[in-house]
Amino acid sequence: MARELNLPRRVILEIVYRMMRFRLIEAVLLHGVPAFQATAYGSAIVLHGEEIPTLQRRFSRKIAFVVDKITGTVFPKRDVRVENAGALTAFKESGAAVHEIEVRGQKVQTSPSQNVARFQEILNPDETLIYFDGDTLIERDDEYIIVTADGHDLRGLPAKAPAQLKSQVVYALSLPVSGKKVVMNSLISKDDEPIVPLMARIDFDPRTDLIVGGQEHMDAFHAILATASRRIYLHSSFLKKDSFDNVVDLMRGAVRRGARIDIFWGAGSSNEPKEKTLLEATAISKAISGDDSLRGSVTIHLRSTGSHAKLIVADDGLGGWIGAIGSCSWLFSKFDRLEVTAILRSPGIVAQLVSSFCKLIAQPGFRPEVGSELYLLGNALRLQPQQGKMTAGVVSGQMHEALLRHASGTAEKRFLIASDRLGNAAFANAIIPAEHFHSRTGLTPVVVYSQNSGAIAEASAAMSVAVEALARGVQVVSPTESFHAKFLLWGEDDVVITSLNMGSATISPDLPMGELGVHLSGSQVASHLIDRLRGRWAFL
Repeated sequence: MARELNLPRRVILEIVYRMMRFRLIEAVLLHGVPAFQATAYGSAIVLHGEEIPTLQRRFSRKIAFVVDKITGTVFPKRDVRVENAGALTAFKESGAAVHEIEVRGQKVQTSPSQNVARFQEILNPDETLIYFDGDTLIERDDEYIIVTADGHDLRGLPAKAPAQLKSQVVYALSLPVSGKKVVMNSLISKDDEPIVPLMARIDFDPRTDLIVGGQEHMDAFHAILATASRRIYLHSSFLKKDSFDNVVDLMRGAVRRGARIDIFWGAGSSNEPKEKTLLEATAISKAISGDDSLRGSVTIHLRSTGSHAKLIVADDGLGGWIGAIGSCSWLFSKFDRLEVTAILRSPGIVAQLVSSFCKLIAQPGFRPEVGSELYLLGNALRLQPQQGKMTAGVVSGQMHEALLRHASGTAEKRFLIASDRLGNAAFANAIIPAEHFHSRTGLTPVVVYSQNSGAIAEASAAMSVAVEALARGVQVVSPTESFHAKFLLWGEDDVVITSLNMGSATISPDLPMGELGVHLSGSQVASHLIDRLRGRWAFL
């Protein structure tokens, strides 16, 4: 190679060493002669026109940022001028017209997870946050951002400053100088999560992207593992070592193509050594550590997220990204029950799913570098154009209740709730919203469940619930075929596919990522799902 390229042998050795280090090439014997060839991962990098990986260096540095109290916007400290109260006094004594703003109301929250998100916002594009030392964190509440006004020109606010902040500053400057503070109310939302999902335009084909039934879920899962060549993030609320064993060869193939895999789970408690899901996770961890093909590339996190969500985010092997969200616990299911999942391919909605995944693991005990990867991936996907005939939005926490109210109050044609379980929350979460739909339209809504639990675990109690619901105009049905799907649909065009058992579970405001779903709207997606189910559920 040195002779053919007319380069020093030392240069060729360094090139080969670096390319082998990043698994781009491998040494082989061709007809008994030593040679180098591109790995499957290296070929994929070249084929898709991606950048060659670079060596990452771990280092520590101080990060300083400023959060404005009006809108909660984060600025790198280098981008704004910050002074203390003494400097304001000096400005006044020099004759400058000083407008001092005092912000009241909702304060800036500074929990560790919220500070991690702020650190990620101000990192350089080629940096990834691994962790921060909370013992060295210094918070100050006695400093001011200095903005200088020259007519309508504001100097001192970065270009990224939101219009709301600029308008509030302009308003303060319009007031006469009185020596008193200008009092303003904070515009920061008390709740971290919006009340309803933010809808993004998507391309979605219900025939291929709406996954219904056990076999379709197995095929979809295998296809994701068989095509990914860079990254797979998986959250399965429950785990079984046997289920992992069933796909371990596909994971080995993904690793050979260059993929890294992180597995998360949400059941039980990681503080109980004999908790069954933790025991399964530990068994999987031992299998990974003993497998030369997986060790170092596949990680199962030995801590529960506390979430019931079922998610996959992975690259599609072609330079894009896909997401899967629904009712299926991918590393627990036997794929022998009815499940419903949405496969998402459009950048805008995948970005939302990635952000939700990031928030899900932004808690003590999880590797912050994985959260940083997801954060940066979400930002990159959000920059891509949105297009498509349908819209979709990720549904988290109490958004489920808001959508139930919206659906029962606006639907004109049909209203159906499917819940794996019917339990203590049956009336509040399912039957009463369905009754409201009936009182508005005169039509009969349907609540479908697979098994009864909690206070109505007995068959007689479940029958009493069904009888009372019917008196309210609501049909409650339990099909003979067991199912695990969880969804809400109304009209022709709206479906919420979720992990939430709307017939039995309640939403905790303290765990907004505890249940996750997606609201799909348009292209008669509700009618399509009904058509797919008619062969299984005769009452439809």
